[in-house]
Formats: sequence, structure tokens, C-alpha cells
Amino acid sequence: MAFINNLKMKKIVLITLLMQTLCVSAQYRSPKRMVFQHNSTTSESTINKVSDSLKKFRKKDTTMVFSKEQEDLFRELLSITKTALRKPNSYKTFIEIKNDTIWKYKTVKGKQIGDYHVKFKKDSTKHMVGKDRKTFYITRNLKFSNAKHTITEYPNDTKLIKGISCYKMIIEIEALDNKEDFSPFGKTIHELYVTKELDLPMHTFFNYDRMMLDVFPLEISIKHENFTGNKDSNIITLSEIVF
Repeated sequence: MAFINNLKMKKIVLITLLMQTLCVSAQYRSPKRMVFQHNSTTSESTINKVSDSLKKFRKKDTTMVFSKEQEDLFRELLSITKTALRKPNSYKTFIEIKNDTIWKYKTVKGKQIGDYHVKFKKDSTKHMVGKDRKTFYITRNLKFSNAKHTITEYPNDTKLIKGISCYKMIIEIEALDNKEDFSPFGKTIHELYVTKELDLPMHTFFNYDRMMLDVFPLEISIKHENFTGNKDSNIITLSEIVF
């Protein structure tokens, strides 16, 4: 009788472990590819403000010495910003995940603009990589944790995005005023709908430290203190996901 009871107990334990494994697998899914559609309305005055401010940033401190890579990155940022603001609805962000490596790039009307941003699930660094996917020319630590920020969660404000459960979160970030992290945009406000169902870190999309949050955004509304006017909006939403 004791043998039978032990056998039953072992079966119960095995079934419990199997159910827990299945629940975890269902909760944390690992996508292979994601596409985000940008839907924005931006005034010409905002475009000019962004362009002028980026140029002024270059002259902010004449003692700053920028490497060729940083100069190239600045020119790319200026070009991408103008293109994205003037042709917002043709602007998409692609994310491809291969094992622990996350590749992110942007397109306008199906054509890639700029190089690849490469990050890792378990690493708090960002790498710039050429279109050949071989030339790594900038590596930076993610420094979100150095900025003053507030995170507010709204667990009762929910929605389904491509069948994935999400809830609202707002992150307000103060701009850092130093060479590496200076932002001409002022305080940034991210209004997000995030999920805990995907095995992807928040820093996939943003320059946040890997350890900051265990959620992933599927809808993103971005506002910049210095540039967002009453008629300006910038909403990025998941339009395609492949597992």
C-alpha cells in the first residue's frame, strides 16, 4: 500500500511540474520577428525644431571631440528624424531575434534607412552594425538607470494587441545633460501598452538598462517636452509578429 501511495505521489508531482512548465511556456513566448507600424502627425514647425536643435547640439560645447563614428551617427540621426517625420505612415521598425541576439532596423517604403541596432537579451549594451551585418562600429552601455525617471502602471487599463494581453504604463524620463546622453528633446514621456507574455526585454526597443523592467511594449506613444505640439502625435503599434 505504501508503495502504491508513493507511486501516486510521484505521478502527482510529475503532472504538477508538467502543468507548470506548460503554463510558463504559454506565458513567455519567444517571437522570431516583429514589425511595428509608425503612425504620426507632425507639423513642419516641429520638424524644423528637431533639425535645428540637433544642429545646435553639435555646437553646444566646442570642447567636445567627436569620433568619426559619432559624426556618422549624428548625420544618420538627423536624416532618419527628418525622413520619419515627413513620411510617418510609411515608416516601420523591424525586430529580428536569433537566439540571444536582437537585430533592429527601420524602413521607409520598404527601403532600409540607417544601420542595424544590435542588442542582447542578457546584456546591457547596444551596438551599431553596418548593413553588411558584420561591421560593428559603436558599442555603448545602456544608461537609462542614470536618468531621473518615474514609472506609473495602470493594471486595470488593458487591451489586446495581436491577441496578446497588455496593460498601460507611463514612463517619464528627464534628459541627461552630458556628451554621451544629451538629448535636445527635453523630458520624454512614453505612454505604453506592455505585456509580460513575451520573452523579450524592454531594452529591445528603448535604451533602458536590461534590469529595469520585465515587460515589453506592443504600443508606444512618444511625447517630447520641447517639440511635441498640440497637433503632433507619434504612435508605434505592433502590426505583425511571427513565433
